[in-house]
Amino acid sequence: MRALLQAESGGAYVGRVTSVANFVGLGVAPLTFPHTGGAVGLCAGGLRRVELPR
Repeated sequence: MRALLQAESGGAYVGRVTSVANFVGLGVAPLTFPHTGGAVGLCAGGLRRVELPR
């Protein structure tokens, strides 16, 4: 994906495009993890009551 972004951006903008892609991938995406976990918890309520075999 990053290679496609770099190939499609102009030569003068490769560094800027790469830094924005890194910021979104490493900085913004982890902020959505609690929302994703909450959605999974609501949809898969039976998983919370599963016990490990002895």
